[in-house]
Amino acid sequence: AMLLLVRFIGERRPWLVVLAGAYLFSAAMAILYLLAFPGALQPSGMLIGDRQTASWMFAAWTMGMPLAALA
Repeated sequence: AMLLLVRFIGERRPWLVVLAGAYLFSAAMAILYLLAFPGALQPSGMLIGDRQTASWMFAAWTMGMPLAALA
């Protein structure tokens, strides 16, 4: 994503910003999903959210990524 943003600064093509945004969205969702998944980082539970947070984040990830790609 950072390389695409640097390339956008040089070329100023709008599709580069959209593609970089899609990569940033995917990275942010992966980090949030890891923090919210029960037992991933902490054996006793999750770091953020409650029991339903991981499923809602997965749904947002699977719906948001195609929308970002279509943009």
